[in-house]
Amino acid sequence: MARMTWLQQVAHALTIAGSACLSAGLIVLSFMAFADPQGAAVHYAGVAASASAVPYVIAMGVRDLALGLATMVLAFKVPAAMRFFAPTVLVVPIGDVVTTLTHGTTLLQAAPHILGTAGVAVFVIATWLDPALDFPNGLTEPFAKDANRDST
Repeated sequence: MARMTWLQQVAHALTIAGSACLSAGLIVLSFMAFADPQGAAVHYAGVAASASAVPYVIAMGVRDLALGLATMVLAFKVPAAMRFFAPTVLVVPIGDVVTTLTHGTTLLQAAPHILGTAGVAVFVIATWLDPALDFPNGLTEPFAKDANRDST
């Protein structure tokens, strides 16, 4: 790999930090949802959950645990896949912002979702600028290792 530019070095550092923060943050959120759904609801919706809403808070914890573990596994095992995985993860915090803002929370209560969305968006951009995530043989490599070879 050629010498990285300043921007690529920053992108690489943000990719590493973003992978760690996203996976750890989501896993911590999930544990909070499992341990104290009422309290975790404040982090998700800005207000404590009613008794009937607790199962939905736990379901959001399961979602966050799955995304956190997937982020961790991909970052360690197939880092280049983060270019495709991170944008799909970005849908979740965007949905959380829209959901919280359209169901009675204030901008201040939605601020953690807004800041989280901004952080994930920066992470997405960093993954596309980080040359360390380039596949050596193009985008087909992890799916069909010999796809770029002539069959003759």
